[in-house]
Amino acid sequence: MEIEYNIALALGLIPFVLYLINRKEVDQTTLYLFPFLLLMFIISLFEPLNILYFRINAMVWFRFYMFLEFYCVLYFFYKILNFKKITILLAITYLVVYLYLLKDFSFSQLENNDIPLNLIMALGTITLTVQWFVEVFNKMEDIPLYNRSDFYYISGLLLFYCGTFILFLSLDYLSSNKINTKPFFFNKYISEYCC
Repeated sequence: MEIEYNIALALGLIPFVLYLINRKEVDQTTLYLFPFLLLMFIISLFEPLNILYFRINAMVWFRFYMFLEFYCVLYFFYKILNFKKITILLAITYLVVYLYLLKDFSFSQLENNDIPLNLIMALGTITLTVQWFVEVFNKMEDIPLYNRSDFYYISGLLLFYCGTFILFLSLDYLSSNKINTKPFFFNKYISEYCC
């Protein structure tokens, strides 16, 4: 499993390095994705350091990461959408739920505690993706979707967050039936860094 772990961590570095190499040629949409790329880069560097030196509890670190990740993705959608009220409503909803769950944080029930946050992330991504498609088709620009970088970013985010949500929903079933969940989480890391 160590090889898979190292591959997953290395994949977090690649998008940021590619961004730095091509930063003069990136479009505006890619600039809006920069906080997310930076977060992936920092996490890929921090994770091995945390294991070796800091030893921050993984549950605490993951919860903090989820918070940062949500707002990086929300920033991306906020910048590309014209209708900003949806993103503001999602930001407030996520913050309220996050603080409420932080109040009731339990190391023994983390999987169940994260379901509302994953639900907001998945439903928020679906909602913002639908809003993006509505805005694109209302503008009726002559740019095909396959020539738009934001289409690929949004598609990757949609696939990743909806897939992650299904994984976390099924996690209780998998663990109660004593099914090894490590391969599922490796696939989550791979899809996170590739999308």
